[in-house]
Amino acid sequence: MAICTVQMKAQGVITPSVARPIRDPFDFKVNPRSLKTIEFEAGKTASFSEVDNRVIDSLFLLDKNYDFEFRLWSRYSSMNFNNVFILRLSNNTWTARYFDLNECYGDPKKFKERTVDQSKVHQLWSMLVRNKVLTLPDMKELQSQMVNYEIDTTALLIQGRGTQVMDGVLYSFELLTPAKKRYYSYANPSIYMKLYSSIAALAYAQLNVLVIQKFLGKTASR
Repeated sequence: MAICTVQMKAQGVITPSVARPIRDPFDFKVNPRSLKTIEFEAGKTASFSEVDNRVIDSLFLLDKNYDFEFRLWSRYSSMNFNNVFILRLSNNTWTARYFDLNECYGDPKKFKERTVDQSKVHQLWSMLVRNKVLTLPDMKELQSQMVNYEIDTTALLIQGRGTQVMDGVLYSFELLTPAKKRYYSYANPSIYMKLYSSIAALAYAQLNVLVIQKFLGKTASR
């Protein structure tokens, strides 16, 4: 169990350090029955991962016999280390799986499956729903908000400036049922949320990425 140290200061005197345990964010109770009703609107955006989805489905014999499936693809522009996390509800049972190319340098036929602890899958989905994974807009819908304004004091005009980050990571979120599908994506949300901190959707997208990375035991990254 991880321990953090807190120092208390009172009347100019520093008291001895007090050790407090850091709570596991997945350590809470959830009623599994409450997670079986999943509602989202079908989307119009096409999937960025159609080809890779077919590869994964073929390599690991992933059928379409599910009630609901969530996929998060992480695509790295500078390295071919794509990976996908899959959370599936089938026959009233949640399962999580994770596949990556970390040892294959981008060869899409060499995805490897990693072991995933199934003990907290209910808590994971509960946290993702709390963080609006079912309703977040596509990042393209936020473009009009991703502007910083400044005043040109010479011309006495207001100018709006946006920032584009060309490299990094593209996260593709997929919500799937036999009857409908919804796809949306975010590029470098951790960077953009620092530039446009008032846009809540950027923060929620990045938070959901971090939640899944924490669940998998991965070090948080962009």
